[in-house]
This record gives sequence, C-alpha cells and structure tokens, in this order.
Amino acid sequence: MYLFVDESGTNRQTGVCSFVAVIVKAASIPALNRGVIAVEKLLGIETFHWSGTAWPLKEKFINELNNYDFRFVFQINKNPLTNFNGALESLLLAAADGLIVSGLIIDGKKGKNYERNLKKALRDKKLPTKKLRTGNDESYPALRVADAIAGLVRSHYNKPTPTSKKLMKLLESKLKASISAGQPSK
Repeated sequence: MYLFVDESGTNRQTGVCSFVAVIVKAASIPALNRGVIAVEKLLGIETFHWSGTAWPLKEKFINELNNYDFRFVFQINKNPLTNFNGALESLLLAAADGLIVSGLIIDGKKGKNYERNLKKALRDKKLPTKKLRTGNDESYPALRVADAIAGLVRSHYNKPTPTSKKLMKLLESKLKASISAGQPSK
C-alpha cells in the first residue's frame, strides 16, 4: 500500500484544519494517476487544486474520483495548530494500521530535517519509513486526490453545506477511519 498525504487549513488561526491520507494499492496507482488526469481533462482544467477552484468543479472532480480504487483516513484539528508533526504522526499511524506500507508521499516542499524527524518519530512507533518522500501534486497526481479530500473535509467541518454533506456521504464507503481532536461530528 502507498499513502498520499495532504493537509488543508493548517496556517489558519480559527476553525479547523484537516489532514488526509489516501491509501492506494501499489497496483492501483497507475490507474488512479491516469484517472485523475482524465478527470481533469474532462473538466477542462490543467491540474486540480482545492484552493481557488469553484464549488461546481470541486463537486464534479470528487464525483468522478469516486469511481477509482482508494481508501482514506482523515484527521480534524482545531486551529491554531500547535503540533503539526504530532498531528501528522497520529494520522499516519491510523492510516497505516494493519497495512504494509510500501511508500509514503507527503505533499509539499519540506526540508531534509523535517523528513529525518518524521522518519524517526514513525520508526519509534514501529512504522517502516524507507520510502518516505515529499513531493508536489504535479509529479504525483494521486496527491491531488488527497488535496481534494483534505479541502472537502476542512470545508465541511468548518461550515457544512448541502454540497459538502452530499460529497462526504458519497465518499463514506472509501473512509477507513477518522480522527477528531475535540471537534463535533458532522
């Protein structure tokens, strides 16, 4: 299994932020990557990014993604987030529970020191970390799935709308687990 990780809203001072790990079988990664690119082409966009995309496109993107093989775990934290690494560690432990993780790709440019610290923390929890990488969503289309779900989860838990409720319900069958840090269920 591979984990593709993204977060949304971690730089805000109010509301919630979300962390999402999308879980993909290694054999399914090429199909998911091709699927993301095909959905973007269908929608007439170059690359999907939650921030700055209108809700009708977000809804169509997530509806189309639902046809592909993946699972996900999300975590909600109150802002301001005071322990980014701790929140990320707890998400990864929940996502990897019971799985053999072959690779872990985290969205964003992070320094080598960040990667070393995260690897050490995960090794301390007995989670192998040989193939931990940071990357951008242009190189790893599956990261755009994590971006979409992280954005949806954050938006939904900050201010639920009929659309966010419908999309969360649509993705319910793909949800492996959710972790809440003091937030009410929605």
